[in-house]
Amino acid sequence: MRTFFHAAVTPVLLVICLMFVPARRVTGDRDRELAGRPSLDPPAAPKTTTKSFAELCRDDPVEAVATSMRKYRDTVERYTCVVRRQERIDGKLRDAETIECEFRESPFSVRMHWLGAKEGAESLLYVAGSHHDNFLVVPANPTLKKAMRLLGRDYAMRRLDSSDAKAASRYPPNEFGIYVGTERVYAAWKAAQERGALRAEYLGLQPVRELDGKPCHAIRRTCLVPEEDGLTHVTVQFDPDTLLQVGAVLMRNAELIGRYHFANVRLNVPIGVERFSPESLK
Repeated sequence: MRTFFHAAVTPVLLVICLMFVPARRVTGDRDRELAGRPSLDPPAAPKTTTKSFAELCRDDPVEAVATSMRKYRDTVERYTCVVRRQERIDGKLRDAETIECEFRESPFSVRMHWLGAKEGAESLLYVAGSHHDNFLVVPANPTLKKAMRLLGRDYAMRRLDSSDAKAASRYPPNEFGIYVGTERVYAAWKAAQERGALRAEYLGLQPVRELDGKPCHAIRRTCLVPEEDGLTHVTVQFDPDTLLQVGAVLMRNAELIGRYHFANVRLNVPIGVERFSPESLK
């Protein structure tokens, strides 16, 4: 029975994910250690600046991204959102996904529920440092779910670096979130700037279909030399009200690598601790 369970459940776990993409206070080194990754602190703000965020996007895109990072760190502790995502993995473009998410910074925790999922994951939970720093997943397939329950289990447990998780997603659950995505952009753009290779164009306020048509500040970077996964262009989108990065589109020439959007973001809303417990997956 255990052999059957492992053989049956493993394929469905190949389609679990996460982004994003992805802290005001991944508070202190201990939380960062438990989240399994280093966290990049935003650089100090310039002593004096009179430029608007739009002007920074146009004249100094690296500082615009840093401004977004500082805004997040200063104001955000938790949020709920709907992630709209589509990724290319192992050369194959996956179907678009819609995922309801609840997130808190301390301890770094994310709970996800896939809308309309018939295969793959129905729900996923990751809490830094809990469950031996593994994540928990509930399959959407009714047959697999029934097989798990016959074993007295409501969820399966998987390592962040497991081969099936890597095959399923460009980013593991401990790299989820708005801030993680923004720090990833900052690190890449700052490095390009320092070697004199940053080419970025401010596209102005543009409506974003994945964000229900909301206009966002958009900056498009062209990579002079293809980067990870053959990346040649990346467009990042910032909410003009919160200045948070709520979208990113990664392209390899005309081929989509990944599209990540955080819609219906509700900042600092109350989220009970029980939402990040294994019982919430039952």
